[in-house]
Amino acid sequence: MGCRLSNSLLGILNFLTLVTSLGLLVLVVWLGANSTSSCERVFHRPAIVIAVFLVVASIAGVLGSCCRVTALLWLYLAIAFLLIVATIGLTAWVFLVTNEAAGRVVSGQGYGRYRLGDYSHWLQRRVEDEANWGKIRVCLMEAQVCDILDGVLMLKNLNGELSGGPPPPPRSLSPIQAGCCHPPADCGVSGDLLVTQSSMKNSSDGDCSVWNEKEDKLCYDCRTCKAGVLENVRHNWRNLAIANMVVIVFLVVVYSIGCCAFRNNRNDSRQYWRT
Repeated sequence: MGCRLSNSLLGILNFLTLVTSLGLLVLVVWLGANSTSSCERVFHRPAIVIAVFLVVASIAGVLGSCCRVTALLWLYLAIAFLLIVATIGLTAWVFLVTNEAAGRVVSGQGYGRYRLGDYSHWLQRRVEDEANWGKIRVCLMEAQVCDILDGVLMLKNLNGELSGGPPPPPRSLSPIQAGCCHPPADCGVSGDLLVTQSSMKNSSDGDCSVWNEKEDKLCYDCRTCKAGVLENVRHNWRNLAIANMVVIVFLVVVYSIGCCAFRNNRNDSRQYWRT
């Protein structure tokens, strides 16, 4: 009796997945049609492929379990098995390439100092490639990460002048803001984004000569900017890997239910031909 419920349970799970996938597909298409950012369009096609894949797999699961179509259920199990293997491989690879980075906190500045050498060679090659970095650079500018920071710092300086005292200490910066928007810490400058290149102290840090006070320059081409992007990637990918572990458990449970439903279909088919 318990095993017989597997067909109904598998059908319900795949129906919910089908509804969710269709909603995701509609949302992705709508976002793609209304997107004005080149960065958002980068994720448009992969998201559509994933949504269509989930729709097809869900339809196969629903028809295979509820309509007792053994061939479709076999196809669904094959897809589920490949998905489990791919998710396990992806999770292991993410943990491998996102080794812990050791951000050095700069005294009194409220941000970490990230270095490219703290990350895997695979990640370093991705950001050091000029074509890749050109796209990432455009995305950072479209996201206006430095424009937001510039407004906050100017407001704090204004508040300090109005109160007659020194401005409040700078807030904690994100890795991207610290590396891409902030003047290099080893160049002997303050946290003001209006620092000019001529006011920099001589330093062995090559980023000192790269920094430019212009809004479309700043430190977008600095190694610290690339390291800040990698730190953000490392953090997000680690969270993704943890989420993938939950997905793997769910897929294994659904796959087990599917195997039981497939056994039911095969047994029913044998009984039908015997009669």
